[in-house]
Amino acid sequence: MSGAPSAAPGPPAPAARRSARPLASATLVTWQGQAHGALPRSPCVVDLVTRFLMDASVPRQGTLCPP
Repeated sequence: MSGAPSAAPGPPAPAARRSARPLASATLVTWQGQAHGALPRSPCVVDLVTRFLMDASVPRQGTLCPP
């Protein structure tokens, strides 16, 4: 699972897309926030990461988490 803020000042979102692209099983999650550190700021991201770590539940490709 790779993630990046969509409105961050700088290149994190494109970098996250590039890092996920060559990984066949990668899922990109985008947080629509404006800062680095969606975890723990976004309840959506916290939930996705918790389910991934506890249950190996992979979010749908292209999942968007609100700001």
